[in-house]
Amino acid sequence: MLNRRLVQLILAFLGVGLIASCGGNSNDDVPLIFAAASLSDVLTESAEVYERETGKQVSFSFGGSLALANQIAKLDAPADGVVLAGWEAGEILDDAGKLYRRGYEHQIFNKLVVIGPRDQNAIGSLTDLVNLPGRIAMGDPDLAPAGVFAAEALLEAEVFDLVSDRLVTTLDVRAALAAVESGNAQFGLVYLTDYLSSQSKSLHVLLELESGDTPIGYGATGIRTGKSDGRANEFINFILFMLETRNIFEAAGFELIAAKEKL
Repeated sequence: MLNRRLVQLILAFLGVGLIASCGGNSNDDVPLIFAAASLSDVLTESAEVYERETGKQVSFSFGGSLALANQIAKLDAPADGVVLAGWEAGEILDDAGKLYRRGYEHQIFNKLVVIGPRDQNAIGSLTDLVNLPGRIAMGDPDLAPAGVFAAEALLEAEVFDLVSDRLVTTLDVRAALAAVESGNAQFGLVYLTDYLSSQSKSLHVLLELESGDTPIGYGATGIRTGKSDGRANEFINFILFMLETRNIFEAAGFELIAAKEKL
């Protein structure tokens, strides 16, 4: 099995962001949470509340949920817990015997939106993108659930083939947002919460997509093979049950449902 430091170096090489905790605790005492890039702001803020209230720290590795799940399942990446988007990420971990317990409930929910220049009028459907010039950024469906949801929406609207040569796929949904912010793409299919976190004043939402039969959800759990899965579960319980941290998520545009029980 690869040791923790070696795997961290591999993940850094692959472009997965590691945010290390600071302070006097040794790395082995601080749980490492692998989490969807779209949660980076709210989880970082929640971790500050957690440290203030408990004196304990957590560290994060943010990226595309499918990429992170595969790193844990196939590379034995040293995750102690996960907060990942979509069912497929949970299935990858479950099949590899990595979940703290079987079953992977979604407790946090998001929405997919089309964003574009502020001087562009709102659109009525994804079909309208066919006649609008410019590139369209979205997460890579092989790496990020946001890309899966975006591709499914384009396919359902029967426009995927009509815009496929204009698609710019990125490592995760935050990178798709950055592509639109920088002007490398004129439009983007991103999560509502990522748009709301943007500092750009030149963008707005052109269309909010219905989630249909497959709501965009995130599951959170400890990893059974992690060295600090108990501490990871403690942090996950904190963010799901504490009013202050729930308010952080809701203020950012996420919807939380009441978890049935603590991990």
